[in-house]
Amino acid sequence: MRRHCEELATKQSIDRGQALPSAMTCDWQDTQKPVIAHSVARSNSVIARSNATKQSIRLKHSLLDCFAYARNDGRKKAAFTLAEVLITLGVIGVVAAMTLPGLVNKYQEKAWLTQFKVTYSVLSQAYLRAYQENGVIKNWNLPLDNKAESARIVADNLLPYLNLAQDWKQNSNYSSHNLPMHYLGLNGIKIATGFNGWESAHYVFALANGATVGIFDFLLDEVDNKLRVLLYVDTNGGNGPNQFGKDFFIIALNTKKGYPIITGYDPWNSTQNGCSTTKTVAWYSGGACATWVIATGNMDYLHRELTAEEWSEIIKAGDIKEE
Repeated sequence: MRRHCEELATKQSIDRGQALPSAMTCDWQDTQKPVIAHSVARSNSVIARSNATKQSIRLKHSLLDCFAYARNDGRKKAAFTLAEVLITLGVIGVVAAMTLPGLVNKYQEKAWLTQFKVTYSVLSQAYLRAYQENGVIKNWNLPLDNKAESARIVADNLLPYLNLAQDWKQNSNYSSHNLPMHYLGLNGIKIATGFNGWESAHYVFALANGATVGIFDFLLDEVDNKLRVLLYVDTNGGNGPNQFGKDFFIIALNTKKGYPIITGYDPWNSTQNGCSTTKTVAWYSGGACATWVIATGNMDYLHRELTAEEWSEIIKAGDIKEE
């Protein structure tokens, strides 16, 4: 070791360009310090890695124990039992049965409402353009004693401004055109007496958005001498549920102060009972619902009974009586 020290000192002196000392000495302990320090550091590193590995193994075993012991008796198992899976599926099924009907009903109601609004907008725009070309309906020279001919004239004035999927033209053969023969009232009862559906429409056509429209009657108001055209509207073209107030409505091409508007059927004569899920009226149950939807933009009558005060307010807001 001392020889090694001397050789090292000689080499350092030569590298520095210095002369060798006359008496070369080297402290053996000084040379040992770096070696010992390096050995200690390496030993500590090995010990630290060993401890970390042991801790990792203990943690891994602890996690495995948590998953392996599912019961208090400590017996290990690799997965859920069939009984546990069936119980879980049963709970999911119960929750789904409780929530899905509400979600489906909400989706259906939104679809009915959206389709009505789209159809109403399409007909309103066409009616406005027909008015700009031909004036108010009273000036269309409709022979009211011949409803079939009157329906043809209305169609001739209105249809050029509509995007049609089908034009069945005049319904001279009293055909239903494969559309529903009967509809349900809003109260769920099939309407038969006094309602002949599409067979009673004098002119039937289908819009590009899927709605079917029939021109079926004409009313002349004896008070203000205004003429209005009544339309059947099935907003989804005969698909279910085929029920008043949901996908089937009665609307009217009307006027207010000489301006074309579309209203519900006889809004000033109907009451909230004409849009009720429980009450019946002398005419179609739900036949007045278009008045509510046009005024409010919702179908709240599907969830509750409308009040007389509410109905009075929407009639007052949409009053088309001439002053």
